[in-house]
Amino acid sequence: MLNELIERNKDTLILAARILLMVLFVLFGWSKLTNFSGTVGFMGSEGAPMPFLSTIIAVVMEFFVAIALILGVFTRPLALVFVVYTTGRWKALTG
Repeated sequence: MLNELIERNKDTLILAARILLMVLFVLFGWSKLTNFSGTVGFMGSEGAPMPFLSTIIAVVMEFFVAIALILGVFTRPLALVFVVYTTGRWKALTG
């Protein structure tokens, strides 16, 4: 019963999951974009290499790429790039 419901609404569920996940990144990317100099300072204090460039990459990935994914633009290649970005950030944060 549940499997049938999921299978019938699979496309809608995938779209909803994509939108909800990317909204988180858009919000964080927007905060980095609107407080760019503060983000550069924070990244520098955390030891990020080339804080200015690191901030640009974070804003592009978290704001612009997330919006592109919500809109369905180049979803597979951008999703792969997003996986690499998030995995790299996770490894940097966990040591």
